[in-house]
Amino acid sequence: MARVFVTGASGQVGSALVKTLCQQGHQVQVLLRPGAWHPALDGLDLQVFCGELLRAGDIARAMQSAEQVFHVAGMISYHPRDAWQMQQVNVHATALMVACALHNRVQRFVHTSSTAALGYCFSPQQQLNEAQALDPRFFGMPYLKTKADAEAEVLRGVVQGLDAVIVNPSTIFGPGDTKMNTGKLFAQLQQGGRVAPPGGTAVVSLPKVIEGHLLARERGQTGRRYILSSLNLSYQELFSWIAACYQQPGPRHQLPRSLRQPLIAALSLLQHLPPLADRGLSADLLRFSFNYRYYDASRATQELHWQPDSPEEFQAVLRAASADYARRNQV
Repeated sequence: MARVFVTGASGQVGSALVKTLCQQGHQVQVLLRPGAWHPALDGLDLQVFCGELLRAGDIARAMQSAEQVFHVAGMISYHPRDAWQMQQVNVHATALMVACALHNRVQRFVHTSSTAALGYCFSPQQQLNEAQALDPRFFGMPYLKTKADAEAEVLRGVVQGLDAVIVNPSTIFGPGDTKMNTGKLFAQLQQGGRVAPPGGTAVVSLPKVIEGHLLARERGQTGRRYILSSLNLSYQELFSWIAACYQQPGPRHQLPRSLRQPLIAALSLLQHLPPLADRGLSADLLRFSFNYRYYDASRATQELHWQPDSPEEFQAVLRAASADYARRNQV
């Protein structure tokens, strides 16, 4: 068994990963901001360090004696007001983590990125893979750019001798989403949302993401990216599957593509107003919704022997997630 340092343990992926590592008998140490926690950590035998990822000294204390590192922490936002904070959390913190891991000579470093670092497609027939660099057309989208820049920090570490691999999950669904990353979609469809955007997105379940992290640690080739994505779904199909969890009909209408440019122009002007900003609505989010975040996970299946969700498995995870949201709303 190994001593393992995990960041992002207060989030959906980090907490599930910590729980799995503890169940496997590893000695797990985590770095959490004051007051940060996740219910999945309750009762686990782990070493908790209080501190900030933007302080090199705090990272050094928490990483001490660790043989393996999972850098899961990151910030997700499609709103331009969060650009500076994402630069700090996604890029600067990763640079500090890499420097500390090199200094400590950790045996393995697994970095949690996102398919967002690859960009998106303009046709449902297209799928991006790990060879795709972020297109300069997307440099003005802070979330995409900071995830790509964070990967660059990891690869700089590889050049200096760090044994690191990168995993790129697509949109993650499953229980434990206390930060409501995909939970807002469940709430909307539970209330009878009837309109779907015309694009599509790749999806993956939380259990498959955890499995992919562990396989990347064991089998991943140094400096390689691995997409963890199970299904490429139109929003119409995904929304219908979520609505079915609540015995609701799926969306009956699809936004016309002719509205894309007028809506983007309007949101570009209005996205900073509190009613829209507080809901996370932005022009970048709308651009995603009219295009396709479709990806090819063949490298993970071939090199890591990772198996994606089947449609039936993924729909079961959606039902588990909807039940989890219902339980937490009743507390």
